[in-house]
Amino acid sequence: MTPTIAMALYNSFGPKTMFLSGAVMGTISFILALFVKERYQRPKAVEKTTEKKRPGFRFGRGFALMILLPSLVNFFVLFGDSAVQSFLIPCGMSRGIGQISLYFMVNQLVVIFTRLAVDRLIIRIPKRSCILVGLLMAAVGTALIAAAYSLPMMLLSAVLLGLGYTAVTQVLQAEVLLTSPVERRGVAGTTFMLLGNIGGMGTALWGRVSSGAGYGATYILAGAATLLGCLFHGVYWRKRQEGGIGCKFTAKEAETAR
Repeated sequence: MTPTIAMALYNSFGPKTMFLSGAVMGTISFILALFVKERYQRPKAVEKTTEKKRPGFRFGRGFALMILLPSLVNFFVLFGDSAVQSFLIPCGMSRGIGQISLYFMVNQLVVIFTRLAVDRLIIRIPKRSCILVGLLMAAVGTALIAAAYSLPMMLLSAVLLGLGYTAVTQVLQAEVLLTSPVERRGVAGTTFMLLGNIGGMGTALWGRVSSGAGYGATYILAGAATLLGCLFHGVYWRKRQEGGIGCKFTAKEAETAR
């Protein structure tokens, strides 16, 4: 929703007010962060295990692969999404679409709804299918922008991308954490988020594509890039079945991972 609010501030009060409001919100966040206290206590059983294996601990090849594969899916999803986050507003303005910033408000409302519903959804739909459908929806939602010359078409893209993006990232992140040993979940989560952040740096590439080939080609290619995640998605589940990787956790642990 932030881009929608920022555009409203920009149009009503100018760029100076918009950037000052961002600085104020950042300052408020910093002040609130000062009151956050660390309450984590390392499990005793984990401490003992870690102490015994610390001198010779190394990542197993299988374990590293089972973190890397879903992280690469996250990379391609955010790589494609970076084109939307960075160039949608100038794309919409160049096509004469009024209130294009509504795209982000609708998108974020869908993201919020999906985050609340996805844990109930995977009870009825296998996680593998949920991620695959999410990838397809994210790819179609991104590519749809190439042909969207009206606000309703743009908002349809916002809904598809919000549903697909959230289903993929949330389910995969939980999968990475729940299939990792307790003492390695920090590394697994960091790897997953890191590759996603690297994918978000695709803005530089999409900027070159949009300036040379236009927004239509940019969003078709961004949608195709998102689809590349399907390759690593398929390899991950095949390796998971072959290696029997995966653990059963209590409802409390699953909720913590989400």
